[in-house]
Amino acid sequence: MNFILWLLFGALVGWLASLVMRTDAQQGALLNIVVGIAGAFIGGLVFGMLGIDSANINNGDFSL
Repeated sequence: MNFILWLLFGALVGWLASLVMRTDAQQGALLNIVVGIAGAFIGGLVFGMLGIDSANINNGDFSL
């Protein structure tokens, strides 16, 4: 389930970053989403390798 959350969060952040940086028209929305997904995936892998799991929203009572 965390993998799906990485993808969704990455897509959202990539799209928002393109709006803030005003590169949405240059790259297109699809490329912005792909870059955001790649960044979220790499970030999730790096945090997992470092043993940092504090950003996991599936802990405790909250479950998707």
